[in-house]
Amino acid sequence: MPEIADWVTWYSGLEAFVDPSEGRAYWTTRGPVLVTSTKLGAACYIDDRAVYHGGDWDATLAAVSYAIGLDRAALPA
Repeated sequence: MPEIADWVTWYSGLEAFVDPSEGRAYWTTRGPVLVTSTKLGAACYIDDRAVYHGGDWDATLAAVSYAIGLDRAALPA
């Protein structure tokens, strides 16, 4: 998951890091972006209910890039 945190930082300019706490229920800290494999309480998610993640992170990140307008050539029309 460090690659995901690096991607978030690269494209957003925001500090992102991998969650060191396995028992976390919520993320309430303003500022840095938390990357975790745990589904925390949130207003929305990037997973199988928002941007579909079928196990291929390259495809998921391409879909996110496309959705937010960073890479229009990443996905076929």
